[in-house]
Order: sequence, then structure tokens, then C-alpha cells
Amino acid sequence: MSDDGLRLRFPFTLAPNYHSQARVVHIDGNSFEMEMPNGILGDAMLPTFHADAHNLPQIGFALSVEPKSGVREVSSPSHHVRLDLSSELGFGVSLGYLA
Repeated sequence: MSDDGLRLRFPFTLAPNYHSQARVVHIDGNSFEMEMPNGILGDAMLPTFHADAHNLPQIGFALSVEPKSGVREVSSPSHHVRLDLSSELGFGVSLGYLA
């Protein structure tokens, strides 16, 4: 929240560039894992990732907004944004995957 807006971020993926000490390890075929030095992330489990994004699940997000004041803009730098203005109380925002 800032003086002129609200920004929501959802990191649905972990990429090797999120930490300077991350190391990418090839598991097999198209599968890779990130390894971190001991003690950096505690017992956090880092997901396996694939070099090729074909046939991976897609994700979306829906949010219901009841603004206290006027909203000038709703946008996303990486996804299509759909506004549902049918509610009298506010509006809905849905994100979809960009192919």
C-alpha cells in the first residue's frame, strides 16, 4: 500500500535468479532443481522445474474488490486482466495466463 495505490505480487515460481547463491542441478531429461547452501532457507523445499514449459499447468487468480474510493487503473505486466463490473458493491479482477 502506498499513497497512490496498492500492489499485489504473487511469486508463483522460484527461479534461479532469486538468490545469488542458488545453484541449478540437472536431475534428468527436462527436470532441474535449485540447491541452496546449508542454513540459507531452513527446511524450505524448492520445487523441481522444467527447461521446457510445454504441458505444465496454468494458473489464474481472482480477486473481489470493494473500493472505498475510485479506482483509476487495474493492470498486470504479465497476465491478461479481466474486470467484472456486474456487482453493485465493487468489481472482480481475474488474471489469466498469457500464452
